[in-house]
Amino acid sequence: MRAALLGLLLSFAAGIANAADTPQSVVGIWYGRGQPVDEREDFIDHFRADGSFVSFFRKYEKCELQWQFSQTGHWRLEGLTLITNVKTAAGKPVARMERYGVEFTAPRELHVRHIETNYLFRMRRQENYRFPLCEPGV
Repeated sequence: MRAALLGLLLSFAAGIANAADTPQSVVGIWYGRGQPVDEREDFIDHFRADGSFVSFFRKYEKCELQWQFSQTGHWRLEGLTLITNVKTAAGKPVARMERYGVEFTAPRELHVRHIETNYLFRMRRQENYRFPLCEPGV
C-alpha cells in the first residue's frame, strides 16, 4: 500500500513539474470566470505555440452583455512563472507586463496566481472561443 501511494504521489508530482515546465502545457484556448475586481467577469485566453496570445473579456448582468473587450500580446514561461506582455487592449496600444505563478496544470485545467494581486485564476481548456450561455440571475 505504501509503495502504491508513493508511486501515485511521485507520478502526480512529476506530471505537475513536467507540465508546468513545458510551454506546450499552456498552449491552447482556456476559459475562466473571475477577475481581481469582479468575480462575475468571463474570459477566454488563447495562448498560441508561437508565443502570442489573445484574450477576450465579457461581463453580463441578468443575461445582458454589459461590456466586452480584448487584448493581445506575447507570453512565455520562466520556470513556474507565466509572463504576459500585453501589447494592445481594447484595440489601443499598451505596454504592460503581468506575472502569474503556475500552481496547477492538467490536460484540461490550469491554475495560475497573479503575483501582484495574489488572485487565483482557475481555467479549463476549451476547443473553441465559445463563452458559456448566460444563466438567468447572473
